[in-house]
Amino acid sequence: MNILKEKEESLLIEIINIISDPNITVFGYFKEKIDNNKDIIDTLKYLEDNGLIKIDNMEEYPINIELTDLGKNYFKDKEANIEKVKAECKKRKNRYIIVGIISFILGIIMGVFLYHLFII
Repeated sequence: MNILKEKEESLLIEIINIISDPNITVFGYFKEKIDNNKDIIDTLKYLEDNGLIKIDNMEEYPINIELTDLGKNYFKDKEANIEKVKAECKKRKNRYIIVGIISFILGIIMGVFLYHLFII
């Protein structure tokens, strides 16, 4: 799963809000935004290329935007992915601690053995 940048996530949130609000049309909302900022076209294209949305265009303005399953579940999947990474880091840290303790104990045993071997 690709983690989106902040501007891409905020645009995805806007799209989710637009789709859920029956008083706002996709074309009207994005026509005004695109007229003010042409970078939104690239961000919309990026979201579409990553399979989060499907866009029906008229010239350069989106007429209709549909969320795909990836788009609908993006924030849930992102949170689950973050939790998974945190759990992996915790496991790795615990392994390093255990290996360190075992190495310390083996070092003491080897030291005592060598001490008795050469002194006695």
